[in-house]
Amino acid sequence: MIFYFSGTGNTWWAANELSKAFNEPISSIVEIMKHGEITHTFKAKENEKLFFVFPVHSWGPAVMMLRFLNMLNVEGTNEAYAVCTCGDECGMTDEIFSSALLKKDIKLKGIYSIQMPNDYILMKGFNTDPEELANKKLEAAKSRIDDIVAAINDEAKGKFLYEAGTKKWLKSRIVYPYFKKHVIGKSKFFVDENKCASCSFCQKICPTGNIIMIHNFPVWDNDCVQCTACINRCPTQAIQFGDVTQEKGRYVNPHYGNTIE
Repeated sequence: MIFYFSGTGNTWWAANELSKAFNEPISSIVEIMKHGEITHTFKAKENEKLFFVFPVHSWGPAVMMLRFLNMLNVEGTNEAYAVCTCGDECGMTDEIFSSALLKKDIKLKGIYSIQMPNDYILMKGFNTDPEELANKKLEAAKSRIDDIVAAINDEAKGKFLYEAGTKKWLKSRIVYPYFKKHVIGKSKFFVDENKCASCSFCQKICPTGNIIMIHNFPVWDNDCVQCTACINRCPTQAIQFGDVTQEKGRYVNPHYGNTIE
């Protein structure tokens, strides 16, 4: 089983590639959590592999995946793999996620990272990648998937398939906790009513149900997990974030389109 979370499609793509390689089903944690379950039980079949696939947000695991892990009960296996997508580096995401799994009595057997085009545009100094760089990352990601598959089939090959980067303690033990405490939940989103088509697509794809439509226009509440799905996937680019995103690009994985997953 491959449990995944994706905002703009990078992780969705990775989960699908892993599904094809290992013949494992994929499951969107957002769809599971929408049902309002307090707990979710997964029973592994004989020889079934368990994967968690998620983006790195501010040098730590995406908060949605940690929320899902808190409600998850696993039976039939006590080990799992993780694959994380990132714009550049992952910091100590491996250690943070391993600790979270251990609280569920699950051993992290291997964690791997895939560099993908950047989609985080909500902070000054961060923008989408130029088209040439984005295409280069997408092409390299195909080979990275092959390397990850080979590493899982032969564990000795996976030693260098995780990019921690520099100053990882500072990024993951200082910046990431600050991100979770002071940035998650806060919303500076607003919509340009002259551009908004009132299609409610942003409401439909928000993983936390944080967006409601009032007088045919979206309004954001206070459970934003900074996944950037709404702002990047808006078909008319009508959504902005404070005074930060007006001149910035938008990114959606080219295989993702406007699917609602």
